[in-house]
Amino acid sequence: MRFLLVTFVLFNTFNNLKGLCVDSNNYYLLGNLTNTSPTSTKCKSDSDQCVYIALNVPGMVIGSISGCQDDIGDTFTNIVTQRMDVRENFQLFFDNTTNKFDMKQICKFSMSGNTPAIVNTLTGNMEYFIHCYSQAALYINPPVVYNPPSKSANPTKCNDGQNQVTCTEGYCGVFEVAYLKQDDLSQVNKKYQSCPTQLINTIYLTSYLKDIVQNGGFQTSIYHMGSICANKGYDSALSKAQNLSYFMYINCYTNYNGYTPDIPQIPDLTNQPSAPISGESTTTSMSSILSSSIKTTTQKITTTTKYSAPTANLSFSLFTLLVISFFLA
Repeated sequence: MRFLLVTFVLFNTFNNLKGLCVDSNNYYLLGNLTNTSPTSTKCKSDSDQCVYIALNVPGMVIGSISGCQDDIGDTFTNIVTQRMDVRENFQLFFDNTTNKFDMKQICKFSMSGNTPAIVNTLTGNMEYFIHCYSQAALYINPPVVYNPPSKSANPTKCNDGQNQVTCTEGYCGVFEVAYLKQDDLSQVNKKYQSCPTQLINTIYLTSYLKDIVQNGGFQTSIYHMGSICANKGYDSALSKAQNLSYFMYINCYTNYNGYTPDIPQIPDLTNQPSAPISGESTTTSMSSILSSSIKTTTQKITTTTKYSAPTANLSFSLFTLLVISFFLA
């Protein structure tokens, strides 16, 4: 309610001026809550639009941001690039020159409507709503709003296989995976320990490995692992199907009093005693994983964009009343 009131006051005070948008942040990203009071902000260019974005990705982010499209591009880029599977859905609009998403293009090609777009991710359905409108116009009743938690999570220390790392999400994770190389059927074993978001990025990269990218059973199982982690659960999958055999295990947990789960031993996936187990069996530090590049997609965005209607002038008396009401709230 306070956001709507401030927005109404700010825009009606300056509605004859160009270059103004309401700048506001209220989102929970990787356990960190960012909440700023709505303020009237002058855009860098009169051609800029104002942008409102609501976003809900399980285990990653929930909330909304608004402001001038150039500034929103910075914030949106920081949010979306935290997860490779989420970034993939917007990759068509990533500008490699500026190294951020082009909000002008997103607004240009977004679709009309008042409902969020829904896209599948490794942790479940992502919902997002993007509305672009002209400067000095009033947009006080977004049809899609996601309310974040009232405070940040408590950061915790987690083992990353070599060192202790701080996880802002407030919990830790371990991911094991094993599969057979298709050229010699030797077994590859991997174990990763780190923050949940980094594990989910590892799951994403693992799904593109050449030895298992065409393995339908593996792909189904590994996509299930991300949602288990986001919900602080554990699960495993084992399939012995000759050259398509695989094993995986996920456990994302809150490490109260230094708790660490018992990690199962990776089973032998080979059917013949003479088949070797690869020397690639390792516990891998997450920093070596996340330097991998992200594949570019050409998926069409399904956001919503319409211009809001201009507002009438606000009388001095009504302006005064609204300001008084705001400070008494």
